[in-house]
Amino acid sequence: MHKRLWFPLLALLLAIAAGLSAAAGWSKGRLRGSTGVAEAFYQGTDFSGPPVLERAACAIDLSVLDEHPSLSRRFFSIRFAGTWLVPASGPVEIYAGGDDIVRVFIDNGLIIERNQTLGFTTKAATTTLSAGPHHMLVEYVQHGGDASLKVLWAPAGQAPRPIQPESLFMGVPDARLVARARLAARLGELARWAWMAFGTVALSLLLFSVGRAGRRWIAGGVPHDLARRTLDAVARWQTQYGRPAFWLASGAAALWIAGTRMPALNPQTLWSDDVAVACLTKLDSLWAAVTVPAPLAPGFVGSIWIARRTMADPEIPLQVLPLMFGLAGPVVVGIVVSRLTSSYLLGVIAVVLGLGSPNLAQYSVFVKPYSLDYALTALFLLLAVHLLVDRREVRLAVAAVGLASVLFSMPSIFLSFALVHVASLSPGSYEAGRPTSKWRRWGTVAGFDLLLVVIYFIVLNGRSNPALREWWNDSFAPVTSLAALGDFLRITGWTAMREALPTPLVAFAPLAGAGLAALVISPKTRWFGLFVALVYAGALGASMLHTYPIGIGLKARVSIYSYAITTALIVVGFDALTRWLPVRTLVHAAAAVAVILCVTRLTPPAYPQLDQIQLVRALESSATANDAIVLNTPGASLAGYYASWPISTHADQSSYGFAVRIERPRTLTLPRSAEEGGPGLDVLDDFLEAEHSERMFFFSTRRDTRAAENAIRARGFEEARRKTGNVSAQLVEYRRADSKDGRRD
Repeated sequence: MHKRLWFPLLALLLAIAAGLSAAAGWSKGRLRGSTGVAEAFYQGTDFSGPPVLERAACAIDLSVLDEHPSLSRRFFSIRFAGTWLVPASGPVEIYAGGDDIVRVFIDNGLIIERNQTLGFTTKAATTTLSAGPHHMLVEYVQHGGDASLKVLWAPAGQAPRPIQPESLFMGVPDARLVARARLAARLGELARWAWMAFGTVALSLLLFSVGRAGRRWIAGGVPHDLARRTLDAVARWQTQYGRPAFWLASGAAALWIAGTRMPALNPQTLWSDDVAVACLTKLDSLWAAVTVPAPLAPGFVGSIWIARRTMADPEIPLQVLPLMFGLAGPVVVGIVVSRLTSSYLLGVIAVVLGLGSPNLAQYSVFVKPYSLDYALTALFLLLAVHLLVDRREVRLAVAAVGLASVLFSMPSIFLSFALVHVASLSPGSYEAGRPTSKWRRWGTVAGFDLLLVVIYFIVLNGRSNPALREWWNDSFAPVTSLAALGDFLRITGWTAMREALPTPLVAFAPLAGAGLAALVISPKTRWFGLFVALVYAGALGASMLHTYPIGIGLKARVSIYSYAITTALIVVGFDALTRWLPVRTLVHAAAAVAVILCVTRLTPPAYPQLDQIQLVRALESSATANDAIVLNTPGASLAGYYASWPISTHADQSSYGFAVRIERPRTLTLPRSAEEGGPGLDVLDDFLEAEHSERMFFFSTRRDTRAAENAIRARGFEEARRKTGNVSAQLVEYRRADSKDGRRD
């Protein structure tokens, strides 16, 4: 394009984008008070009293918590009421997912009731609706733990989708209001595309202008020697001191990040999900711990089991390993990038981007395997560089590492499988000056595949269950149609790549595509690029087969392993776009400084500050051998880990995969189904009938256990004393009705 056309084009795009934005804003302003749903926020879980906040919301979600930080995150309820304009008559599938309680009413009829407080699950129901307006009411109740809400719909047989904002109205809309709402939505979408086009053209013009000016500046006479000497000095410095400078900068960044995460270590009480994992480290033998059917790789369980025995503190040894992996993984990614780009500056950028990833930072202080997943992914990238770029003969070593890593990280299956098979197809590497034997290559592949299948079916396959798959159901890629799969990739896949970056830098996520293209185009890195593409294909295939999900948002933790690949691709893409600049090294140095300054301003991860250990200590010190103890499942994990009583585990069809049992006489752990009055509450009745204790203790956390408490009172017990903690933890002392010496704390 002629240079004289650049600025008119830019001005035209700016005018179009600004005009569309103004038109969309004006259209939405005219709709204010007419579209959306009426949202009422209540303090408490029973919708009693006047609402704390009332507003018109654009969607049925929990965005009010982000927009109003002063609102409580525990023990609240929200009611959404409005009119939903259904586009066509026929069967409609409604999906409601939440943590904790969700109810969906359409035309005053209850369609879905998700009445549990155990993690996030989704329920679906089918109803027949006519085209046109229908009154819709959604009630959400949050007790303790994470808060999440999702309401979707779909015509029968199609993929679930959000309810579009232009389909929600405060009252019954007329045809004119519907047309105005749809016009505002279309204008907003066109404005977004226009701004993206303007930004793309402006960035291209800026890079072109900088490169052209740099070339003219260098070739322009007087500054030539100064510019050349400056660039030569930078190049010599990178050649002579690049490697030690990389290690110095990476080590300093890792140490600084470690310092910011130290306050999150050694909490008073572990978070309830972490406590469940920690209970595995209290089992008597390593074999007993690694054979528990938890959705965790046995190698990770074995590692923390060993670490727990190195220190007396019950929290720090369990948090140290995730912290170390969360610091080491980005450094390995930096090494990979420096090898792919021949630039230690870009390696430093990759290190800092990895250390600044918010999800990786958060899960590097929790007792979870996701930072280990990231570190092993980085290790496989480094092995791929050795094998596919440097052409070193390490196939047997890669196969052995791949099989071993599967025991420590479930996503390692995608990486090890892809690397071993791509390596078998890549051009011959050399060992002692001779090409590697074809039979040796394919023998390695066949042996690897056979052992991988054996490990999967014997070790890993039993670590999933229907409840766990249901919990992750919305994170599995749909297979109903290509359109549904495309929507999933466009929303979930793209969001997963954006979440790999520090929040202020998510706009650079599209560089990952440029990075992958650059790897595939270059003859030197082509096979490495094919390896990365095959890893993504394997992850998508596993999601389609409901084997391993692709998570975003509150479920992003399962995708943390892919952040190492995304970060490497983004930096390689940045290198590809700036490689032709005459001042390329200076641009990389400026980018490194900018990224470091950005990451240093991020908020470090925090760990929930809980006081539930005080209730455990009170329970253990108060309960005598003649007293009965009843616990719900999270309470059993807390008491099992922090009290001195021995514990055991048994398989459980829940998202945890197991439940903890305290090996103490006169002690009952309620089945999960019985905690809220569901099937299994007769177990409590049988226990109370068999035990004749004058005093009993009921310890629970995270759940609404009123049904169980009512059953205890029905058996002739009266509340004598109650102690409470955060996250709805409570320790209740009951005595027989003829005991009168109780009191309430």
